[in-house]
Amino acid sequence: MHKTLLFLLILCSYCTACVSNKQSNQSSNQQTKEIYSISENDVSNLYQSTLENANPRYFVTDKNETQYSPYPLGTYIAGFKGILLYSHFPKALNEYLQQKKIACPDGNERAFNLANIECLTGNQPFIAPHKEFQPFGLVKNKTQEFHHYNPVFITWVIDHLIPEPSSAIGEKSAQNYYDTVFSRFFRMMASAYVYLLEHDYETEVSHYQNQFQDLNFNGFYYLLDKYKQTLPEYAQAYDYTITNMNGALAIGFWLRRNIDKTDKQLWMGLSRFMLKYDKVWFTTNVSVKHYR
Repeated sequence: MHKTLLFLLILCSYCTACVSNKQSNQSSNQQTKEIYSISENDVSNLYQSTLENANPRYFVTDKNETQYSPYPLGTYIAGFKGILLYSHFPKALNEYLQQKKIACPDGNERAFNLANIECLTGNQPFIAPHKEFQPFGLVKNKTQEFHHYNPVFITWVIDHLIPEPSSAIGEKSAQNYYDTVFSRFFRMMASAYVYLLEHDYETEVSHYQNQFQDLNFNGFYYLLDKYKQTLPEYAQAYDYTITNMNGALAIGFWLRRNIDKTDKQLWMGLSRFMLKYDKVWFTTNVSVKHYR
């Protein structure tokens, strides 16, 4: 599967690119939708467009300054949705669908629009009755505390978007992007999951979920307060934007994934990814019992 990076960053992510070998996918109580397989070249072009037009707000250089030149980007400091929803990706994907003449009536290039992803993959990334993602996990009908990921979509992403390190994105390899831009993010996500596995995961989830009964509960500050001393190597070093992803928020991601029952799927995908891109670090810092 020679696809392009961003895999997990996309894991909540997305789709990508080429219209060969149409398949069918039947989801419960829904029409069968066409799913388009993805050529390596089109995936590369899509990700290249996303990265070359990346918002510098989500990257920092070693000097703690944003890097406005697309090459090189600094360290990625946002989260999954920074690529999926806030970046240039929605626009790049919308342009791709138009170029390939893939019908997507509800699709557009605005941030938070999920229709383009569904048009390509045949599945909604989140289990929610609307096409627009609601910031901070608030859904329009207020029937969920946060967005629940669609396990069918996650399976599709894992099956299609784990790239080979040698895959080209423009003039660079996926491995190069991992090493220079995304390694902090993926190591942090792996470390957060391992922390929970080794510190009574279910109890931590229960404490977190019990807070949902409080109408004044603020999950963001709960996580920052409870886990501020956890994973200090991924502390929030940059305080000029709320989009920064740190160890506490990474733990929160996995708490919610346990609640929506997608944590094992995502961990399997992340483990597979790390063994390709960062095997020495991963096998040194993660016990084999957690991924075998």
